[in-house]
Amino acid sequence: YDLGCMDAIDGKVDEAFRKLRRAVALGMNRVAHALADADLEAVRRDKRWAGLVKQMHDAQGLPPEF
Repeated sequence: YDLGCMDAIDGKVDEAFRKLRRAVALGMNRVAHALADADLEAVRRDKRWAGLVKQMHDAQGLPPEF
C-alpha cells in the first residue's frame, strides 16, 4: 500500500494501481483510510479507482483497525 502511495505521489498512476491491487490481494481492506489518504489524490481521479475501492470492500484479511 505504501509503495502504491509513493507512486501516486510521483504521478506514476499505472504503477500505483498495480501496487495497490497487490495490497488488496494481500488483504488490505481499509477503505475509509484509502478514501481519505491525501497521497492517493492522483489515483482517485482515475476511472479505475471505483473498481479498486470495490475490491477493498470485498477484501478479506487484515482487520479494519490495521
